[in-house]
Amino acid sequence: MSEPQPQSEVPSMDAYMASLRGAISEYESGKSMRSAQAVKLQLAQELVKQEAWDDALRILRPLWHSMSWRREGWWDLTEEVGTILREVAVKAGDGGTVVAVDWELMSSTFSRNPRQTLDITKSLDDVDTVKGKPAVVLQGRDIHSFLCATFVFEQAEGKVGEPCTSQLSVTSFASKGSEPVTMAEIKIKFEGSLKPISIRHSSEAQDVEVRPDNTTFTKVALREEHSNSEDGAKERNSRSGTLVGEESLHFLPGQTRVFELSCPLREPGKAKAISATFALAAPLFDLDCIIEFDQITTRDMWWSQKPARKRVVRADAHSIVILPKPPKMEIKFQALKDQYYTNEPIDLNVDIFNGEDEESLANLEVAIASDGTGTPQLPFKIIIPTVPQSNVEYTPDDETPPSAKLGSIPSSDTISAIVVLGPILIQSTYEITLQLKYNLASDLETPITRTAAIRLSIGSPFEANYDFSPRLDSRSWPSFFDPKEGRSSSADQVAALGLPQRWNLTARYCSFASEALIVEDVSLAILSLNGGVACSAIHPLPNASLGLPILPEALAESHFDVLTQKLSLDDRRSASLDLSLLIQWRRDIPESPSNTSTLPIPRLLVASSEPRVLTKLSYSEDSVKPMVLHMEYMIENPSMHFLTFSVVMEPNDKFAFSGAKQSTIQLLPLSRRAMSFNLLPNVRGEWVRPQLVVTDRYFQKVLKVAPGDGMKSDKEGILIWIPPDEE
Repeated sequence: MSEPQPQSEVPSMDAYMASLRGAISEYESGKSMRSAQAVKLQLAQELVKQEAWDDALRILRPLWHSMSWRREGWWDLTEEVGTILREVAVKAGDGGTVVAVDWELMSSTFSRNPRQTLDITKSLDDVDTVKGKPAVVLQGRDIHSFLCATFVFEQAEGKVGEPCTSQLSVTSFASKGSEPVTMAEIKIKFEGSLKPISIRHSSEAQDVEVRPDNTTFTKVALREEHSNSEDGAKERNSRSGTLVGEESLHFLPGQTRVFELSCPLREPGKAKAISATFALAAPLFDLDCIIEFDQITTRDMWWSQKPARKRVVRADAHSIVILPKPPKMEIKFQALKDQYYTNEPIDLNVDIFNGEDEESLANLEVAIASDGTGTPQLPFKIIIPTVPQSNVEYTPDDETPPSAKLGSIPSSDTISAIVVLGPILIQSTYEITLQLKYNLASDLETPITRTAAIRLSIGSPFEANYDFSPRLDSRSWPSFFDPKEGRSSSADQVAALGLPQRWNLTARYCSFASEALIVEDVSLAILSLNGGVACSAIHPLPNASLGLPILPEALAESHFDVLTQKLSLDDRRSASLDLSLLIQWRRDIPESPSNTSTLPIPRLLVASSEPRVLTKLSYSEDSVKPMVLHMEYMIENPSMHFLTFSVVMEPNDKFAFSGAKQSTIQLLPLSRRAMSFNLLPNVRGEWVRPQLVVTDRYFQKVLKVAPGDGMKSDKEGILIWIPPDEE
């Protein structure tokens, strides 16, 4: 029989280890995690045989943390991995891993290994190579801890200022024969407004009776404790701190200990117990085991002082809804008006009554919302007449609204405040919310809130429509024969060299208020001038209605003469004015302040190169002779063309007239011509229609005659008023 060839020799150990590593990679890439973990355990066992402790530790430590066997209840495999890992960690001097594995293997779920320690505090007694004092942090969701904890609130709801009763139940599932475990501290962490709770071990605590069902029941008295650091005062002001109690934290195998706690509820909202941290302080190491209550699958129980318990059937028994404490302070609005208007400062008088049984410290805040989109940025003031140093003011540039300190308010006492809004420019419905935040003098850490809100419908007191029409301007036009004519030597007018024009703006405004208002003044404001035009003057015409009450839905008029002129005679562009109407008014109440409402005016066109016909009417001042009306017509040619017009005054059976019945007028560019007629009416107390027909001879276009002051017009032309005879 021939000797075996070298190629058929038994594979070397290096090749075997390499094949195991390759298998791990293949299984992990194929998502076969259980197979990968089994091969990792096999690889670690081979490394242990070779006494490659560090390499074995690098394989076993992540395997122990993440293995699926623990989650799926394969306790034999879990124990095998833990046992091998502990042996490797001892050899490698990894004290933290030794303690972590011993903590898990103390559970009665696992079979007790004769070499396993029975006292967790002595886990490192057989480890000689540990450097320093390990600080171990274990997450309950990652290991199978022998300590199990649940937290239950007695009630699903509570109110601010009232005590809240809860229970922390801790069960030790340590294997029989294990030494009792004494924790240094149990820290309970909350989400929400509840302060953390710390139960510290006290060797002086009285022994607790063990009941027949191997349970103990203890009521733990809590006190508030703040940090002794330099920020201690700051922490007290921010209501931080910890509730601390002292009790024996001695846990026997198989025993359940129930700690009943009572803590005050400070702020409304939802609070939830997050976790319990069990802190163990051993001579050679420190350990924290964090158990999250959301990860606990056991039934929630409520234990009584007698040997009895009942199941808590509600979901999330470790959470509580904290309801606001019913406030006894009251906010009352005084002397509210039926209607408020835009551009008007609004004073809201508020009385704040302390209905609590003791003195209270209060602050007042204001929030404003509207039915429109977004949050309105409205300025306001809070005025405290009795505490003027507490007055505050808010402008839209401020980041957050201020809070007015009302100071100390005795029981059954009232303090007054004035909230000044606006003026508000946009009409809408606004909700004004006053928020009173206060604390009782005996409990400065429990905030109480009282809110009161009103809805104010802010409307515009006036609406207006407008009539804008040309008038005959007495100012002279530029002349080709005298270039200096029509030019002013004053420095402020030298720039306006175009054709002067006069306009009449009639504003008809109606009161939309629910009460009588006094209109003190009506004026115009120039917003912008467009198209190279100057507005030299705005003259309000006499208005007899100023200073008198205007009733709801009543109509009033104001008239204005507007004088305009193009800056350049050669500028043929159209021009326009942007104006606004200013109405100064007040309520019909003594000492009522004046307010100014700004109403928009549509853009007004004030320049055109088209010819036009303007009129002017005057009445004879001689009362002895028969009534004679003087009509002046002005035909204007603002264009750069020679124009010819035929002019015909049509006869009328209601008046006789003197003047040219028919004529032809030729106008040079940038010129105008006046025509005068005297009318002798034979009717009284009627509107009559003088019909002057002006026709452009070239375009055969009839020019519309623009009415002047004291006239009106319709589709057929202008109408003038013949006053009745005086009796």
